[in-house]
Amino acid sequence: TPSSALSSSSSFVQVIEREKSCLKGETFGSSSYVLYEAFSPSQQHEPPYLLLWLHGADGGALIPQGNLRTMQGHLRRRTFFLVPICPAVTADGRRFSWGVSYTKAQNKNGLGFVFGELHEEYLGALCGLVQRCATELGAERVIVSGYSMGGFGAFQLGGWAPELFDAVVPVAGYGLGTTEPPSKSCGAPQPESSQIFQAFLDQHVSRMACVAAVIVIHAETDDTSSYRDVQLMVETIQNYGGSAELVIVPEHATNSDPKRRRRGNYGHNYFNYALLDDTSEDMLYSRLRAAFGEEASATSALQPPPCGIEEREHPPLAEQELWQTCSSLQDTARLGGITVRGSIARAVKRSASAVWQE
Repeated sequence: TPSSALSSSSSFVQVIEREKSCLKGETFGSSSYVLYEAFSPSQQHEPPYLLLWLHGADGGALIPQGNLRTMQGHLRRRTFFLVPICPAVTADGRRFSWGVSYTKAQNKNGLGFVFGELHEEYLGALCGLVQRCATELGAERVIVSGYSMGGFGAFQLGGWAPELFDAVVPVAGYGLGTTEPPSKSCGAPQPESSQIFQAFLDQHVSRMACVAAVIVIHAETDDTSSYRDVQLMVETIQNYGGSAELVIVPEHATNSDPKRRRRGNYGHNYFNYALLDDTSEDMLYSRLRAAFGEEASATSALQPPPCGIEEREHPPLAEQELWQTCSSLQDTARLGGITVRGSIARAVKRSASAVWQE
């Protein structure tokens, strides 16, 4: 359970629903969302964080506000939580694991995560929503995180629009395709599944090399989400010059979630350990604070690693914007016809955010 000190401080945290709406598109089902603000009285006027939270396959409902209070207490910052629901099934039967969609045939034997496809319209719509919220709120840091299928979604969003995020935090996540042999629980055919996964590494995961902090939390004994695949994703980001860290959940904690123990010991039940309990300080939050430089300065600029891989065009992130994303693999901004990169670009964007709000 969370520490008594954190529980006490969390009791003073207000969680307020600020916006409730729905993303709609021509090729994806409705995706409702709620924007919450969480803060203590002393934090009410400080520049906020924006955290995009993506639920897992069995979590198609809003995250409890008590969990948001606890997470905000660990973050120690005024935080807006953007909490969407995965798109509904389309009229033609297409289903979604966040930004990966698949037909009934592609999902045979539960292998939609292997044979599905990145869905450009939904990824663009969700990234556009994140961009709008970050701009309007003047967010100082933007984080995407999720558990299990939500971790899969965090990998998707982080690779699709790396310039949007200061940190990508997949917990118990996985990728598109897998290197696991057919004898494993998922039964994915080889070599096709490995070929799909390799393409995901090369064309998508590698793009996260320009995200300032990629913190991947996983258990070696997780039989639901492949540890080997996640390890390869972290190594890919590192090989492209990125700052990625694999944080391993100890074996004794891999089935520690109390409400999930009766489902079986699959090594995939460590939500509380990684995100809510005292242990989450070492697993995640102290690492985030170090990445953000908060111990030294609350306004220190993040330094995204240099990226030297091929650029890919992004879909528009918003109908109106003061800057334009012009590179998918470096933090860039275009202002007055001049392209700037890295921490300078972030400063331009945040300055533009302030102007936009005025």
